[in-house]
Amino acid sequence: MIINSASAPPPTASAPAVRAPHRALADALGLIAVALGPSLWLSVVQFAALFGPAPAPLTRDAGTVLVAVSITAGALWLALLVRVRHCPGSFRPRLTAGAAAVLALWALADRGILPGLGGDYRIAEALLCLWLVSEVLHRHGITPASLPKASTTGRRWRWAAPVVVGVAALVLVLLGSGISGLWHAYGPGPVTSQDQISLLRITSTPQFISRAVWAGVVEELALTAAPVLLLRAAGAPRWQWVALPVGLRIVIHLYLGTPAIVYGLVGVAMVVLVVRYGRALPLAAGHALADWPMTQLPSSVGPLVAAGVVLAAQVGLFRLEKSLRPDPTEPGFLARWWTNGGSR
Repeated sequence: MIINSASAPPPTASAPAVRAPHRALADALGLIAVALGPSLWLSVVQFAALFGPAPAPLTRDAGTVLVAVSITAGALWLALLVRVRHCPGSFRPRLTAGAAAVLALWALADRGILPGLGGDYRIAEALLCLWLVSEVLHRHGITPASLPKASTTGRRWRWAAPVVVGVAALVLVLLGSGISGLWHAYGPGPVTSQDQISLLRITSTPQFISRAVWAGVVEELALTAAPVLLLRAAGAPRWQWVALPVGLRIVIHLYLGTPAIVYGLVGVAMVVLVVRYGRALPLAAGHALADWPMTQLPSSVGPLVAAGVVLAAQVGLFRLEKSLRPDPTEPGFLARWWTNGGSR
């Protein structure tokens, strides 16, 4: 079908379009900096502390400044994206700016930077990150309707795919936690002398639940799904959208010491899930749910036992997913992925 370009309506300023790879990379790095910049900095500082104590101002003052800058920058970026997307004079940009300001003030008070709530629950940061990821993806022409989907049809796929992705993410995080715990106990160093909950300064069940939700959002949406979707849609080389989320996932777990390497393997598997299924929110949900056994079971063996139980269910889910394909005999996904440069 040929469309006469002369008669086609001119594009509007708010119409999303896939952007160049360098713009996609810049926005992916911006998302990571806003969502995880302070955590990346603190993880590197804590890793360096395994070889010798760092000056207190380096960890305390610099971390506070980075948190304040990242939260403020995220709120301003969100307001700007919505303003650009909507026509001048619209009420929605003003409403968004107000909502972003409220979330930013809530987040700053939650972190203790402003007087107020305190407690370091990070719910406001999770909401801000989720909203910002959605707007950045829309800016690049990536909407839920345009996301890559597995080659399946039928109503059953609508619930099967998210469940498969969520449970797979849950299994992967549990395996990563369990293997990391075994490495911590028996593997080569340097490793931290504290458990993960103590290092993250989590002291109550509500704080643990909220921090698990925050971790799922920032690690699986801002660090993994968004960069992969942005860079693939812009035609960036495969090594960029694999190395970026995988490498930074290792960095953000460096506070554990050498066991952080395990999370690189988890990161590779998460990238495969994003490319295969095109689902982001189930990754975050699975990650958040997987953190629960960390406090309910022994640090090294517990997550592995839980992962084994859930893995049995995952095998059944993958079989179900295969049965829902139009052609269950189609070539394996990984074989197609590595032979055609990651395209579908």
